[in-house]
Amino acid sequence: MANDECRMTNQCRMANDEGETRLSACASSLSSFVIPSFVIRHWAAPVIRSFVIRYWVALALVLLAAPALAAEPRLDRKARDVFFQSGAGQAEAGKLGVKFWIALRRGETRQDVQPTHAFETGDLIRLRFQLNRDAFAYVFHEGTTGKRRLLFPNPRGNAEERLTRNATYTVPLGSAYLQFDEHKGVEKLYLIVSAKPVQDLERLIRPETPSRPPDTPPTPTPAPKLPTDLTPEENAVLKQLLDQSLPRTQRDVVFHPETAPTGAQATYAADTGANAEEPIVLEIRLEHK
Repeated sequence: MANDECRMTNQCRMANDEGETRLSACASSLSSFVIPSFVIRHWAAPVIRSFVIRYWVALALVLLAAPALAAEPRLDRKARDVFFQSGAGQAEAGKLGVKFWIALRRGETRQDVQPTHAFETGDLIRLRFQLNRDAFAYVFHEGTTGKRRLLFPNPRGNAEERLTRNATYTVPLGSAYLQFDEHKGVEKLYLIVSAKPVQDLERLIRPETPSRPPDTPPTPTPAPKLPTDLTPEENAVLKQLLDQSLPRTQRDVVFHPETAPTGAQATYAADTGANAEEPIVLEIRLEHK
């Protein structure tokens, strides 16, 4: 009997030991199933790396897109309202507004188009603009090579020529046109408008001339001078003005493109800033496709 009890006790112990072993093995398998190391190595780490890479790529795209978004013109019908209301009845007062369009000549076809028009090789164009108040204007052209030249006013003309509101001015002067050659890309026209003369530009485009006695009648305006590339010194003066004025234009100037019932197109631009005495610079981009 004692021997039988002893065998039973040993069998129970063996059963208990075997159960504990199986339980331990099961627990070990369960823990391996819940957090296996190969999952961390082969799945979690790549996922984390992919998330980090995507985060930094997205951040870089946002930072790169910010300047382009900031450079987009602000569209607002207020530009048209300012153009017609600010100068009404007072040539010297009110917000500064500009109406401009591109006169396109393609073969025998002539039409007024927006600067966003798709231009082709051989197209002949002119810039035409009006001001809503008496002011001063300067126009420079920048080709696809980056070279710049003065188109308006006439360097041989009288100094500090104030333009008359509501009059239409054509650039280039005379019967000349700008023509798109075989070099495709973006050409730029810089239309700089100011309520008072921009002295840096006046000194740039008009050399000092001897003063004239008060009673002497003004000399006739000579024929327009053919545009030539700016010298490095002249280009530096223009670049400094553009760097100073373009950010303010992007902040304070609004635009409104419009198509007339006749089909003619034009764009209104108006300065909504607090300081109406500062010049505004309209960067007119012409894409040659």
